[in-house]
Amino acid sequence: MTGLCHQSENVICKHAGASRTFYVALDNRLTPGVTITAAVADTDSGIQIVLVQVLQDDLTIVEGTACTETTLPADRTILIRIAGGTESDDEQVVTVTWTQSDGDEDAVDLRILIGGSNGS
Repeated sequence: MTGLCHQSENVICKHAGASRTFYVALDNRLTPGVTITAAVADTDSGIQIVLVQVLQDDLTIVEGTACTETTLPADRTILIRIAGGTESDDEQVVTVTWTQSDGDEDAVDLRILIGGSNGS
């Protein structure tokens, strides 16, 4: 079944030939008043990390035809753009690490399935 990707809440699907942008929203994870001062991403897989940055302005995303809005707060959300990767049934992991204004550091793993032309 290589090439088939079924996205879920905890797994991101991406085509091997696509470049995708994702947001790591940390507002519910950070203590009130704490912001993100820096962020980096790394992976051992063939995925290319194209861009990692902390949002400098609030970003409102309108989802679907129901016009449901989600606002991602500045300095508490990380933008990550990835490209490439090799088609596989195995999850690949991109680790996003950030530094907080209180001096703490933390990280989260993004689980990614890379598909091809068969339905991803």
